Amino acid sequence: MTNTDAQRFSEIMHGLAEDKGVQLSTAGIGLKFEALKQFPIDDIFKAALCMMGNKKFATMPSVADFIEYLGGGSVDDNGMIQAGVVWQAVRRHGGNRSVCFDDPVTQAVIVQGFGGWQKMCSEMMEDQQKWFMKDFAKLYGAFARRGVKEYGLLPGRSDPFDAEGKPALIGNRQEAQLVLEQRKQVQIPIIKER
Repeated sequence: MTNTDAQRFSEIMHGLAEDKGVQLSTAGIGLKFEALKQFPIDDIFKAALCMMGNKKFATMPSVADFIEYLGGGSVDDNGMIQAGVVWQAVRRHGGNRSVCFDDPVTQAVIVQGFGGWQKMCSEMMEDQQKWFMKDFAKLYGAFARRGVKEYGLLPGRSDPFDAEGKPALIGNRQEAQLVLEQRKQVQIPIIKER
């Protein structure tokens, strides 16, 4: 947003506050404007409309709520999405094929939370999808909040690469390639058992 968006921003915030049954001060709106200035005014408007219709926001959404929404959702939402991506990758490639995901947090959950790609694939049963998704999402949230990431290849058992000598790149291929290439450049924090 730019300073020319201040009036529209104020109108959006007042409308949202009215829907939530609260009043906002001029100073409060000014602080919200400064905190959310990095986002386009049209995105702020769309977020406010969605928050008006969402029972999760029974009271006036905070700046953090806006940032979370505008940033693509919560860590927990991303965990559920990544759980689905992993489930599909297991079904498509299995434990024989080496893989690299576009999200280093996803890779950390697979390695540190499930014992690695091969082990996770060999232990996963079709009738356990519901529990896998829930467990994966919960671990993903914890790992993401702590900044735990894993870079590089997740090795398969017997058919590690495709015809070009590359692992299966899961998700956004360019991002997955970056995760694969960063394996030697990054220190990986290890979660120790207590």
